[in-house]
Amino acid sequence: MIELPLRWLRPLVRAAVFGFIVWAGAASVVAETGPVESFEELDMAPFERSIRQAAADGAPWVEDPLQMALAFVGPFEGRSQSITRRNDSSEAPGHVEIIVVEDGYLDDSVRGAWYRLLFVRDSRGAWTIEAAYRAWRCWPRRGHDSFSKEPCL
Repeated sequence: MIELPLRWLRPLVRAAVFGFIVWAGAASVVAETGPVESFEELDMAPFERSIRQAAADGAPWVEDPLQMALAFVGPFEGRSQSITRRNDSSEAPGHVEIIVVEDGYLDDSVRGAWYRLLFVRDSRGAWTIEAAYRAWRCWPRRGHDSFSKEPCL
């Protein structure tokens, strides 16, 4: 049997516990959101116009991709809304991806929606929306259970 000094055991236990927490967290996100089978690209022109107007008016929400994403998605009425933000770097990010997953809509057909929004900082430091995608999830017996661009029944 190999004996390791106690100073070696503590980092191994920490790594194992951290790995389990990350794995369990990822599993719960997958279970909460479900798979995304297909999605549609959304027209961003109307939103880009509202961003330009808001920036000209000095609105602070155009300086934060998260606030911009929530403005794009619109008001939420349902059971849960999960938001994940990924920056390309910790300090002064230039690209941001935001995933919004909504569930429990008060609708007899559509259960929820999935959005993926991509933002980029331009040379002046202002944020613009680069791309936006959406998929729907249906209630049981009303269509697909995974997120898809296909309409619910």
